Amino acid sequence: MLVDSDARDRAEYLQRPDYGRRLSTASRDTLLAAVPATPPDLVIVASDGLSTLSVMTQCAPLLKLLLPFFDGWTLGLLGAKLSLMLLGERPGLGSANSLGAYFTHHPTPGCTDADRNC
Repeated sequence: MLVDSDARDRAEYLQRPDYGRRLSTASRDTLLAAVPATPPDLVIVASDGLSTLSVMTQCAPLLKLLLPFFDGWTLGLLGAKLSLMLLGERPGLGSANSLGAYFTHHPTPGCTDADRNC
């Protein structure tokens, strides 16, 4: 499922990264309509962040290799016990294709960096 952040474009995202952490109203409504009765084990989110190239070239091959390790797990959209965020990292210094992977246990709004690690 493809969703959008609250940032209207890359320029606004760079000036207001907090907008990039929030869903657009339409995307929020779409996700809320798909809330499962039982919380899934895992949600995987891929975001271009600051490097669209890394997400476009690396996410599909990575997921092809990674998903068999989650055999038997339920995948979902909201309320998951664990999240995996695949994020295009800041390009530069020869790392334009850098893709970060961040696991968060019991992801919730307000979960700070002190509550998670990568």
